[in-house]
Amino acid sequence: MQNINQLIQKLDAFIKKYYKNRLIKGGIYSITLLVAFFVLFILVEYVSQFDILGRSVLFYTYLTLALGVLIYYILIPLFNLYKIGNAISYEQAANIVGNHFGDVKDKLLNTLQLSQNSENIPTSQLHLINASIEQRISQLDPVPFNAAVDFSENKKYLKYLIIPLLIFGVIAFWNIKIITSSTDRLINHSQEILVPAPFDFFILNKKLEVIQQEDFELKVKVKGDYIPSTIFLSVNGIQQKLTKINNTEFSYTFRTIQEDKNFKFNAEGFESKSYTLTTIPNPSLMNFNVQLDFPSYTQEQDKTIENVGDLIIPEGTKVKWNFNTKNTDHLSLRFPDSLIELNPLNSNDFHFYTPLFKNTNYTVITKNKYTIGKDSIAYYITTIKDQIPTIKLQETKDSVNPFISYFNGTIADDYGFSRLQFKYRIVNENKTSDYVTQNLAVSKSYNKEEYFHFFDFTTLTLEPGSKIEYYFQVWDNDAVNGSKSSRTQTKIYNVPT
Repeated sequence: MQNINQLIQKLDAFIKKYYKNRLIKGGIYSITLLVAFFVLFILVEYVSQFDILGRSVLFYTYLTLALGVLIYYILIPLFNLYKIGNAISYEQAANIVGNHFGDVKDKLLNTLQLSQNSENIPTSQLHLINASIEQRISQLDPVPFNAAVDFSENKKYLKYLIIPLLIFGVIAFWNIKIITSSTDRLINHSQEILVPAPFDFFILNKKLEVIQQEDFELKVKVKGDYIPSTIFLSVNGIQQKLTKINNTEFSYTFRTIQEDKNFKFNAEGFESKSYTLTTIPNPSLMNFNVQLDFPSYTQEQDKTIENVGDLIIPEGTKVKWNFNTKNTDHLSLRFPDSLIELNPLNSNDFHFYTPLFKNTNYTVITKNKYTIGKDSIAYYITTIKDQIPTIKLQETKDSVNPFISYFNGTIADDYGFSRLQFKYRIVNENKTSDYVTQNLAVSKSYNKEEYFHFFDFTTLTLEPGSKIEYYFQVWDNDAVNGSKSSRTQTKIYNVPT
């Protein structure tokens, strides 16, 4: 069966030439279609001057069509050439050869079919069948299968290529910018490309940045061979007329900016590129409270004050500020003699705690990585000093016994008393004794109280001509600075001689 292998080799050679021919024809078709699509798309873009979306649609549509053309006309025949994919079978190849050489079509197909079915033929007939196959192959041997494919026939398809190439050449000769500018716009489809104008816009502001919630005055200057008399600002599709400063300069004020603004200038049908006014987050104080922990001896109940920074508090009060901010990385408390830098415990929450002993002013300053807050607020704290207690005394002599005195009076303090004492000493001509103290009962729950006392001077061992000095003294309950005292005027009792 050596001859059947020769027949298969001839068919393999034919199939390779067949697909090479397909590649040549596919190449002509591919170039024709790609050039035609290219000419069509650049003309559409040149006339329409699409925006980013329109150019992107054209660009990716062309890529899709080009990919489809190359796959169908180039890649598939190339894969089939190397027997990858669904290539034609020997029977299909035999039909093509038979259609070209009509007198061998049936003989070629029958030979292939007998060869493929020889295994199913009874042994008694196999010799005769093999002889028949050998005879048929010998008759087919002179037939040049490759002649069924003629490369030169592809010349007729070149006429289809001439038409788009001719159109392309005419456009290039007439105005090459149609091709170059449209191609550039399609390649850079994701970029904003402006129609050339006879004038240019120049923004005079150094930076297009504004702190959130503030106003921003935009200034622009127009230069060129022609200066339009009116300029508009386009923001989110809304046109705003700019204020004319002089023949070439214009301005527009954005009010209370909350977020970034994208805008363009347009005049006389020409539009500028897109600009962005960037908002800088404004570090701001939203609300706060002050927790007041009063000294316990004042017997005042602790309290929390909302959004009030000016305070009047007893000396020694422990103060805790709780600040809630927005867009704030750091918060500072500026006192006359110090600057306290605070970091947030949680996002935008700041706390500070300190006892206060004197009057002071302070300022709350917010800041972030972009700017320092412009709404810094100054407050004043008044600390009330613990007052010195007061004491009043009235003395009455007993009407029967002049050696007995009755005392009464009032004591007063801002927060209360710690003790009340009666003190006396004996003064002789040659000797003065130490003061003797008598503690008097006093309530620690009141800040004003009456007191009573009586004293019998005859209970003392006295010499004629001596005298007794005595007074009353009261102490307050100041736990911050220590108890302060007040005393009555020293009185003198002269012993009769």
